[in-house]
Amino acid sequence: MGTYATAAEVVAELAAYSDLQLPSGDALERLIDQAERAVDRRIGGHLVDPMNGRRVVPLLLTSWQREALKHAVAVAVGHLSEQDTEAAFGHDDLLPVSLQRIHGDGLNRKIDAELAGSGLVRRSGCARPDPVFLAVDPLPAA
Repeated sequence: MGTYATAAEVVAELAAYSDLQLPSGDALERLIDQAERAVDRRIGGHLVDPMNGRRVVPLLLTSWQREALKHAVAVAVGHLSEQDTEAAFGHDDLLPVSLQRIHGDGLNRKIDAELAGSGLVRRSGCARPDPVFLAVDPLPAA
């Protein structure tokens, strides 16, 4: 059973897409788990909760944030269900001849669009320091 979205919620979210063939039963649960891990990777920054194994505890969120998580998982499930086996394992990220990285499958952009403005996405920074601090010598000349 999903933490961010149940199978029934995912099916209801994706009901408008009649051409989408979702698996059922355990296969759908595995797809939801994979989608929730993808959403967790995009959320970043949060510590993993030891009780549910996810980065966010839905009970501690606002209803709007829970809806954003549910939509993001549903979109990810729909996207993942349409991938072939190679794409699901990430083998399509490299061109075979020159091993040059290509753009990828677009799942991250879709998850980001669903989580935009929810306040859930955190990034830890590796930003360059302000140039002012680089120019100032912290030790006085002797």
